[in-house]
Amino acid sequence: MVYEPVSEAAYAELLTGFGFPAGEAAWLSALFATLLDGHNSSATDGVKRVLGREPRSFAAFAAEAWGGEA
Repeated sequence: MVYEPVSEAAYAELLTGFGFPAGEAAWLSALFATLLDGHNSSATDGVKRVLGREPRSFAAFAAEAWGGEA
């Protein structure tokens, strides 16, 4: 499986193709576009404060969980 970025409009079109009502598809695609726009990409000190360790990337987590390399 390979990640392929999809535009907000293309995702909405894909959802409507699966039977989502157009309004819901537009709302959901806009939600994901907001989540994936990069403003949430930086780590904060919350992990260190709560867990007592430095944060790690999702790639590092996945490599440890599934035995690969980050």
